[in-house]
Amino acid sequence: MEDLIENITRHTELSEKDKEILLKTFVHKAVRKKDSPIRNGEPCNKILFVRSGLLRAYFLDQNSTERNIMFALQDWWITDIGAFMNREKADLSVEALEDSALLVL
Repeated sequence: MEDLIENITRHTELSEKDKEILLKTFVHKAVRKKDSPIRNGEPCNKILFVRSGLLRAYFLDQNSTERNIMFALQDWWITDIGAFMNREKADLSVEALEDSALLVL
């Protein structure tokens, strides 16, 4: 999980205790192409860190057309941040565009 620690320390300093807590908190998850770890209408209680692969976040417009708003490659983060922060149901869905390895908070 050094990639996670490296990503975070680009933005802020972490003590050794902070690093230990992070390593215990995040969970490895493998997702297959077309899997949706976050789904519109379900509680959004995850932030995803992409270790490898490619994901997208999208919503359905009034005509039920999928509208992409974000892509996440290796070393990126993805979630429905508004729903996560407010402990609400997701407005967005996140889908794997290829088999991917994630760390999930």
